[in-house]
Amino acid sequence: MTKQLTNLALALVFVVIGLGALTRLLDAGLGCPDWPGCYGFLTPPNQPEHIELAEELYPNTPVVRHQAWMEMVHRYAAGTLGLLIFAITLRLYRTNKKSSTLSQATVIATVLSMVVIVQAAFGMWTVTLKLWPPIVTLHLLGGLITFGLLIVLRFLLQQPEITDRNQITKERNHGSPSHQTLKRLAVSALLVVFLQITLGAWTSSNYAGLACPDFPTCQNQWFEQVSIQKALSIPSYDNLSFLHGRTDAQTRVSIQVLHRLGAVITLIIVGVFLIQFLRSQHPYRKQIALVTSTLLVLQIVLGILTAVLLLPLTLALLHNLVAALLFGSLITANLLVAHSQTVPLVERTELTGIPETHTVGMTKEIQDGNIITHNS
Repeated sequence: MTKQLTNLALALVFVVIGLGALTRLLDAGLGCPDWPGCYGFLTPPNQPEHIELAEELYPNTPVVRHQAWMEMVHRYAAGTLGLLIFAITLRLYRTNKKSSTLSQATVIATVLSMVVIVQAAFGMWTVTLKLWPPIVTLHLLGGLITFGLLIVLRFLLQQPEITDRNQITKERNHGSPSHQTLKRLAVSALLVVFLQITLGAWTSSNYAGLACPDFPTCQNQWFEQVSIQKALSIPSYDNLSFLHGRTDAQTRVSIQVLHRLGAVITLIIVGVFLIQFLRSQHPYRKQIALVTSTLLVLQIVLGILTAVLLLPLTLALLHNLVAALLFGSLITANLLVAHSQTVPLVERTELTGIPETHTVGMTKEIQDGNIITHNS
């Protein structure tokens, strides 16, 4: 049951990420100027008298129905996701209540619950601080972290087949990279993608997506207008709305160019990792590597098309979603690399109670924090 709930949460968090991106792209971030309600109501006001009352309460924010509904649907979905994660965490605690130690899955679920609470606060601050770019960026990253932690939780609840020592020895004899080298490359690829998504979030929250309508140059120039200091400067908060952005043209160009440079670095580092990853003989690694490389190429193409076609809604939304999928695939790759070395045979015997001669060809499954073994 816990695995099914986790699968549902994974699907829902992806929907929430998409709804969040759509809310930004439709300029609906302030579709409801208060939180957690909308103009003082549980749902966006629809009746004429309700709209009149809402605009009296918030005279500087007239009611735009489609934007208000977009914002509230995003909140409803995020709230449902939070309740689902709390339920998963509670279920894992009940499963582990007779144990003296908490399982890894329970620890991850607990962290997830804490992230949900922090995310709710950032959601509130996004509205009350009127789309201040640092808060908007952190809110987007919080959603991404939630997605990543759910992938880790799902992995812990159902670990893939454990590679035996003979397989690892065979890989190394065929010239595969060492395990430690592959781990470092995997972590580097994941970190650089996370930083690149952070730059993308910063680009979006500063409304710099249309700063460079050409490619590969920006405003028919290379780096003449670029200021790294301006690109990374945090705008001061003064209680005015940041809807549509308040940075100058040079700052937006600098942010956009920095994001593009980050894409080049990401392509190189992730590419190096994937080349090494594909040399592995582990079947799961090959599958994930192929998926990741496809997502990487697709993400670059979407980024270029989004710029030169002036931020069409569909492509911009896909650019956000593919970024999340790329991040998720690299988390999975890291998990596979980290768990690719065999559990020592002595440890296997202790875990399963089965002699070492019977452990070859076995798979290990984690159900609600309990280890279950199966013969393959």
